[in-house]
Amino acid sequence: MSYKLNLRSKILLAYIGYSLLLSSLTVVGVILATQMSETRSQRDRIKVEAEYYLSDYLSSFIAPASNSFNSARSTSPFITYYYGEELLPLWVKNKVLGLQPGTYFRDNDKQKYCILIKRLPDGENFYLLYNVTRQNRGAEALHSLQMTILLTLLPILIFGVTLGLITSHKVIGPVLRLEKFMRKLEPRQKLPDDFEKVFNKDEIGFLAATLKTSVNDMQDSIERETSFARDASHELRTPITTIKNSLELLDEMKPNLTVSTQKVLRRMSRATSNMEHLVKSFLWLSRQNRLHEFKSTSVNVYDLVEEVVQEQNFIIEQKPVVVKVFDEGSVKVNTEPQLMKILIANLIRNAFTYTERGFVEIHIKTTCFQVRDSGRGIKPDGLMMIKDGTRKGHADGFGLGLSIVKKLCANLGWSFYICSEVGKGTQTRICYNLKERCDWCIGLNMKTPEETGEASKLRHA
Repeated sequence: MSYKLNLRSKILLAYIGYSLLLSSLTVVGVILATQMSETRSQRDRIKVEAEYYLSDYLSSFIAPASNSFNSARSTSPFITYYYGEELLPLWVKNKVLGLQPGTYFRDNDKQKYCILIKRLPDGENFYLLYNVTRQNRGAEALHSLQMTILLTLLPILIFGVTLGLITSHKVIGPVLRLEKFMRKLEPRQKLPDDFEKVFNKDEIGFLAATLKTSVNDMQDSIERETSFARDASHELRTPITTIKNSLELLDEMKPNLTVSTQKVLRRMSRATSNMEHLVKSFLWLSRQNRLHEFKSTSVNVYDLVEEVVQEQNFIIEQKPVVVKVFDEGSVKVNTEPQLMKILIANLIRNAFTYTERGFVEIHIKTTCFQVRDSGRGIKPDGLMMIKDGTRKGHADGFGLGLSIVKKLCANLGWSFYICSEVGKGTQTRICYNLKERCDWCIGLNMKTPEETGEASKLRHA
């Protein structure tokens, strides 16, 4: 499971990380600098020792032999001088053989030596051996200097981390207050008029003012749309009911009407039914944020499906379409009956409308409700429009009813799925039991009931 840090933790870690990085680089730099300085100091000391010895030797009136018995001795315990090659230790002879005058570093018996070779005026070579290892063992001053530097950097590091914590708190404080306020805000609540005055007149204050304007404008727009849908639905119900009643009276006069007039009446009845269904959908859509206020009862899904199929059957009565209902038996859902009917009617109505021939299969399960048809299908871009509720327009007429279903399901806490293939059909599903999800809820497929083993549950055709 991935763990994501919040903004405050990220800033604190950034400050602490930078402090540790800079302190570490400083410590490493100081240690390297002291070591380089010590190495340079050793080389300079060797050169000074050699020059001092040579100047003292050359000013002597006694010319030494071609060995170092008569040569002056160094007062340093780390330095040994040799004049010529006769008395050189064997390991030195092997390591300096063929070397030109200069300064060299060589190892012997776990000891590190600095060897200086210089040619004298008489043609002999002068050798100076400096035992670096022995000298370093007594370099308490260098170690003391390094420890002093480290102990000096420690309080600086602590001060830097503390300063980082204080600074990050000052920087992130207004953002945290803004985030805390927005978390407490209710879904349909507006921001107060003096909201931005709580913050300073800086970038955070500008962000708060912009946020207040955007949120309040959005809430006003939602409220206007909801009011319009609610008022329009209520206003349209009366004339639609009047038209519907008038058509029912005319329907009783069928024997006295011509065939062409009866066709006109059927078209008017279908249009009135469509409008009535649309008005009911809009009315429930205007209540989508108050669905929890309505009384829920145990609804038999099959009874609603049978009722909707009978009401919408006029859409396919002139089409070679077979309707099949697969039912697991006595499936009941605890919800508002009219709301459940709106959801079922939208899915079945879409399937009836856009299927010219073939079949419409309705599956009722304890976990979900599914409608599958052999209609024309939906193009990929149209399918994306339906899935993305923020886009404008509708997918070849599918978008309105399915958009209503998607919004109502979201407010009920249910899941809505859809898949489609052009020329093969469309499959829609509402999952209302999310605690006991069936295999269908994991992924959609376009398999037939025979392939899925649902054919034995056929109840109505």
